[in-house]
Amino acid sequence: MVELTISYARENYEEIFLLGVRLQPGPQPADLYALVLYYEVARGDANRPLTSDGRIVFFRAIAQATAILQLGDAAFRKYGKAPGEVAYCYDLPEVLSRIATGARDDGAHVLNFINELLDFVRATEHVVPEHYLRTLTTVADWLTFDKRIAAVADTRGVQVTEIRDALFWCLGAIASNASIVD
Repeated sequence: MVELTISYARENYEEIFLLGVRLQPGPQPADLYALVLYYEVARGDANRPLTSDGRIVFFRAIAQATAILQLGDAAFRKYGKAPGEVAYCYDLPEVLSRIATGARDDGAHVLNFINELLDFVRATEHVVPEHYLRTLTTVADWLTFDKRIAAVADTRGVQVTEIRDALFWCLGAIASNASIVD
């Protein structure tokens, strides 16, 4: 396979981030990690997780990050070394709890999770069904300007069960196209 050389403008903000995902409630470190290329110029400043053989690569230890980086395509490998610190940890139990209770999203945990989740789904072979995509984009648009999750139902007619179902569909799409490296 021929790999193209890509030139980058001086204004390029492209960067690799190490992200964590917490699957269990509590203060422990992340259960899984992933590398994500942000603001990729060659893809219209899109964000995408590292994939190998068409599967999103997750791993269990930060120390694995640079080795995992070498599994990616040329856009990832050109960095040579992965970040050694987690830039952001997505706390799945916290996100689900905030949605279920209608809590405020002052730290933008739910908003950031939805945006990242949709980037990860785009890296799979799956297309988010229109009603789930509409639900998640409505919630994300709302939370950009108003931190009251409960108010989305009141003003936009999006129910908690719809949000949860859309998140679960996306998580399933990601899980079915993921590899976990030990």
